[in-house]
Amino acid sequence: FHSTFFVIPFKNRPGNHSDGEAASFRAVRYGAQDIADVLQKLLAAGCEVGLHGIDAWCDGSSGRQELEEVRSVTGSSEIGVRMHWLYYDQESPAILEQAGAAYDSTIGYNETVGYRAGTTQVYKPSRASRLLELPMHVMDTAVFYPGHLGLSPEQARPIMRRLIDNAIHFGGCLTINWHDRSLAPERLWGRFYQELLQDLKNQGAWSSTAGEVVSWFRKRRSVVFEKDPAHSGGVRAKLSSDPENTVPGLRLRVFNGRGWREIDLPTSEANH
Repeated sequence: FHSTFFVIPFKNRPGNHSDGEAASFRAVRYGAQDIADVLQKLLAAGCEVGLHGIDAWCDGSSGRQELEEVRSVTGSSEIGVRMHWLYYDQESPAILEQAGAAYDSTIGYNETVGYRAGTTQVYKPSRASRLLELPMHVMDTAVFYPGHLGLSPEQARPIMRRLIDNAIHFGGCLTINWHDRSLAPERLWGRFYQELLQDLKNQGAWSSTAGEVVSWFRKRRSVVFEKDPAHSGGVRAKLSSDPENTVPGLRLRVFNGRGWREIDLPTSEANH
């Protein structure tokens, strides 16, 4: 299991809300430079480091500065974003894209779990030309915090089970946001997270970084279908590009009146 860690770029900056400056306690007491050695260890272990943005959602100049700060610490050129406190509006996709974000994973609920974007699929927001959105479905604070759902582990398990079953039945992904530690006091939610990961492993889930998941969906979006001139009535499926060879391959499911069959799609093309 490789995770993505979204980190704050600059300490002591509350940033801006749509109504003005955000509450002072939105500011965080660390910046990416302060934990540079930890971030390098995460990268060496196969994890991904992304931007936990402050004002990138509403200001392109700030977004570029924040992304560059994470790049300078990690040495990674492709940096994805999840906004701190999930700040976002309809202009955010275009702003993040212009700032140079590789993807966004902000769309989700602070107070509950489920499908704020209405989907388990990675999708392109209408205001973006290339930026993809990896929607978020589960956050620990939404599940357990008394001010939100306030569930016990026993109450939370069947809800998580339904979300997993939906992902299996309908396809797509299940995006889980879990804080690596509590601010204060310790929340002691780590055991539930371990059990959740084990459940996913038992189901045969591919668990990877946000960036790799987005790369897989970008690869799937590159598939095109066209008539096959070599086979009368045939259809040829091919990748218009192969942006990422390190992610799992694609499988084409072909339906007809007698049922369906699955075909692994090679990196070039497949005839049917």
